[in-house]
Amino acid sequence: MKRFILAAIVALVGLVSCEKELADAIVGTWEATSVEMTVEGVKLEIDVEEAGLEMSFTFNSNGTASVTEKADGESFTESFDYYVEDGMLYLTAESETEGLPIEIDGKHMTMIFDGEMLDEPGAKVKIHFIRK
Repeated sequence: MKRFILAAIVALVGLVSCEKELADAIVGTWEATSVEMTVEGVKLEIDVEEAGLEMSFTFNSNGTASVTEKADGESFTESFDYYVEDGMLYLTAESETEGLPIEIDGKHMTMIFDGEMLDEPGAKVKIHFIRK
């Protein structure tokens, strides 16, 4: 019984540690580099710079963040709150919270949007970022 309790405590500490590491790793400014889209079985990859687009997220350690998008000479910035839990990034703006899977590997981050979030059933979008 003592081994079971000890194993459970070690597993719980490991999970909390991984979540804290992911929450700490996201802090900073991330610039989009490419977008992968799969819609109705067709896969497209777009280089953000070649397409003349800009997108960056800035995540602050206090749970606030902003996204800035630029295209066709127009710029848009939105602020929101965020938290990271169970490998998901939760964004809250205007009293609505959306969660999306993220992966962070050093200076690289991937956000994954599914069709429901995009109002495109069956679609999947991965946005790749690099830490600035």
